[in-house]
Amino acid sequence: FLNKYTLYTFSERVYKQLAPGLFLGAGAYFELKRNIETVGSDIETPNTIYSKWNGFNSNRNNNNGLMFNLQYMNRDNPNSAYNGIYSDVVLRSNQTWLGSSQNAIQLLTDFRKYFQLSKERPNHVLAFWYYGSYNLNGQLPYLDLPGTGKDAFSRSGRGYTNGYFKGNSYAYGEVEYRFPILRNQFLSGVAFANVQTVDDQVG
Repeated sequence: FLNKYTLYTFSERVYKQLAPGLFLGAGAYFELKRNIETVGSDIETPNTIYSKWNGFNSNRNNNNGLMFNLQYMNRDNPNSAYNGIYSDVVLRSNQTWLGSSQNAIQLLTDFRKYFQLSKERPNHVLAFWYYGSYNLNGQLPYLDLPGTGKDAFSRSGRGYTNGYFKGNSYAYGEVEYRFPILRNQFLSGVAFANVQTVDDQVG
């Protein structure tokens, strides 16, 4: 099922540094989806079925609220790390008083750890990634449910279509080996494996 819609979105966070590499943040987000339709389908779709079950409008919804997060990082490079840790824990709270379709609370966790395997050739790296989105209370609109490729940069679930697995809560783990192919690093390679799991409303 291919969903087509118009999205109006705004999201902003501010941070306060508590210690080297440790930050406390807070912010707000507004995500308005309009003209939601499933392309080429004249039958009930997962979006319409889920929306009926949970009291959402299947053609339009708002996902607005506040977020609070704790972030720690000491990795040596944000784009191509050889060593260190990146971690981010976010509490998202959808609020009807801010125009959200329903109240909901979601906890998001993002943890990455990098190991340098060789001092002589530092670009041999083993990297671990764990991403989780947990429903603590309430319901999210269908298109906002966590799942494959629904992380901030749509990188989870390589090898699977965006949204292939989705549910009220989602957990994802990946291990990756990065290595140079040419000495000048113009070409490099990666071997990876991942696992993902979701819960669904019907058990």
